[in-house]
Amino acid sequence: MLAAHLGGLVAPWLSGAAGWSWFAPVAVVALVMLGLGVRQLIITVREQPSWLGAAIAAGVVAGILVLTSPAAGLIAFILGIGHLAGPVAAVAVGAVLLAVRRRPGRAAGSRPWTAAIAGLVAVVAVLAIALIDTFMLLPMQLVPDQPLESIYAQLEAAGEAGGRWIPVVWAALWAVGAVVLAIGLIRAHTSRRVASGTLLAAAAVALAGLPVAQLGLGMNLGDTFVISSGSSWAFPAIMLLAALLAAGSAMLLASASSRDARSASVAHPL
Repeated sequence: MLAAHLGGLVAPWLSGAAGWSWFAPVAVVALVMLGLGVRQLIITVREQPSWLGAAIAAGVVAGILVLTSPAAGLIAFILGIGHLAGPVAAVAVGAVLLAVRRRPGRAAGSRPWTAAIAGLVAVVAVLAIALIDTFMLLPMQLVPDQPLESIYAQLEAAGEAGGRWIPVVWAALWAVGAVVLAIGLIRAHTSRRVASGTLLAAAAVALAGLPVAQLGLGMNLGDTFVISSGSSWAFPAIMLLAALLAAGSAMLLASASSRDARSASVAHPL
């Protein structure tokens, strides 16, 4: 369902410089994710005691999400505050995990150092990509006939530079949230799949909120240069990256859940 909404976010840029060459990979990834999601949904529903009711409920929710995907941009704008609250949620989850204590007599699993660090690096990398897109590619896309230094100088002169701080604060909050989340996952002795899958999910959610973080700067550029605000040519590629991160996270967390279920059935056979 997330893939469908990512495709909806990309669709308005089909006529821009990105064109179908960028949209096609996003569409393919979205369709593959939808197919895998439907398959997993069917398997999960069939395992429920009352599978018919679960199937109807899941089908209604999935159908609503797919049908609303063309309005993904409007929905992202309406839920903008929710996107910016993402790093706060990451800190909250990390704080809860930090409070987890191993029960006496319970064997300690290995700490997922490597997976957590790799996931943290992924979050930092996507934040760096987002900031490059925001402060370099976006202004050059919207004001192509002027150098970057001149663009920012004119923003300062017009008193329209306030929007620059929103992406900085957004990225800083996500960085702090990712660090707290990674430490919590390590301290809670989670599996490597859970650690990496959770941090990849954080990276995907962060990228999904990028349009909201860029909104202020885009409006500043629009007011100063009397142009329509928009996104850079790299926006479809960034949404493709978000889709891939979401898919990777879902597969890792699903495989971890299946593995835990198998371990529980072996440890406590009926």
